[in-house]
Amino acid sequence: MKSIFDKKKSILVVDDDADICSTLVDIFNAEGYATDIAYNAGAAIEKIQKNNFDILLTDSRMESVDGLHLIKKVTQINPKIIIFMMTAYPRDSRISEAYNSGVVKIFEKPFEVKDMLEIFKKEIAKRNKKN
Repeated sequence: MKSIFDKKKSILVVDDDADICSTLVDIFNAEGYATDIAYNAGAAIEKIQKNNFDILLTDSRMESVDGLHLIKKVTQINPKIIIFMMTAYPRDSRISEAYNSGVVKIFEKPFEVKDMLEIFKKEIAKRNKKN
């Protein structure tokens, strides 16, 4: 897989809420990340097949295919991607399944983006040490 993002760390944001995507992309780009958006799981899978993203940040509940199913497919395509999830439903019974499927951290909406960015940096550093 090639990356369209050169040497910048890259994030794919997946959420069916365009406002959330737009806000996160603006913040992540300002922090030096190369950021792309997918508004559903199908578009996310297409982008992940074409590009080598460092981070996937997906919503837990979306129309048609939810975040959990997306995560399972993504880990098959790119097992090295660091996966985070956002949810407005922290008591969802699928939370433990998400962690078992490879999610590093689940951010409860509303969340502090500053905290999210710190966790991103730590997880990227961990992955770089392993490689």
